[in-house]
Amino acid sequence: MADEIPVRVAGRSFGYGGERYANGDELEVDEATLENHPRTLERVDGPDSGEKPPDPAESTVEEIKAALGDVEDIETAEAMLEREHKNDERDTAVSAIESRIGELEE
Repeated sequence: MADEIPVRVAGRSFGYGGERYANGDELEVDEATLENHPRTLERVDGPDSGEKPPDPAESTVEEIKAALGDVEDIETAEAMLEREHKNDERDTAVSAIESRIGELEE
């Protein structure tokens, strides 16, 4: 049996092993499953990986901007940007997230 990888559901829902998981749920899957569902699953680095970034589909631009102040790593900001591109792709939200990424790169 292949090694299991901890992941979080980044899409609306995901079915695996006869179970249905909702956005934000965590589970373990094999590497092939993770590779086959790059838009639906995101790797979780470990139990101390912290809060998931807000889902732009469920957040206003103002909520996204407020949450960006708590983002301390580029990976989290990039995950937020990817989700915004997959969902509404609002110019103001994209600009705010890209700005935060630029700050974190300095």
